Amino acid sequence: MSNFNNSKIVPHTGLAFYGDMQYNHGRVKGVTEYCMELFLRAPVPHFMSTFIFFYLKNPLQENPVTCSAYGRTLSVHPGQGRLIASYLRGEKSIKTLLIPLHDTDEEIEFLHEIATNVKKYKRPVYAYENQNHKGISTAKFRNYFYPTPIRLKYEQAKQTILDEKLQDLYPIEFLFHNRESIVVGRKENEKIKTRIMCNNPQGLFEFIAYRADGKYKKSDNYKIL
Repeated sequence: MSNFNNSKIVPHTGLAFYGDMQYNHGRVKGVTEYCMELFLRAPVPHFMSTFIFFYLKNPLQENPVTCSAYGRTLSVHPGQGRLIASYLRGEKSIKTLLIPLHDTDEEIEFLHEIATNVKKYKRPVYAYENQNHKGISTAKFRNYFYPTPIRLKYEQAKQTILDEKLQDLYPIEFLFHNRESIVVGRKENEKIKTRIMCNNPQGLFEFIAYRADGKYKKSDNYKIL
């Protein structure tokens, strides 16, 4: 076991599989849309910078996302930003570590249903846990769990990309119909420069994607006010 500021890494002793999770499966599409909602609860601008980094740098993914089955319920963690980014890029599938949480036949069959090219993952898998994070991933994820030089460089790179694409619009306020607004790029007492009305969480990510590469310039999910 490794400990750092109440963090721990322990071997995952259950089964683990690896495959290509398919976005055209209804449950996968559903969990992706749910992850968009969950991701908005992460610290700002962390979730935005993570999304735009993997949206533009998709080939740089070192680790698969992790999808766990609890019965026939799916959850994705870590990897929500990568999941959303690949989905909005129009990818058909994403490399995924598939975890049946109870190792039941039902869970194993379900994971084979949502992914193709499924094989047992033969390398070590670990459970990562701290006050803000609980998930299962590969050994390489250790580099991003602790504040290693690799992680610090990654955090700086993704923040730089976000600022490059959005800075001329800062401060930006994302408005929603049924939740509090989200503000990014605002200094103390600075007036809001840009307001974006989002009809749903996907609208926020589509606007960032539009600023990244021009895609989603026309969308029913957001409107620049």
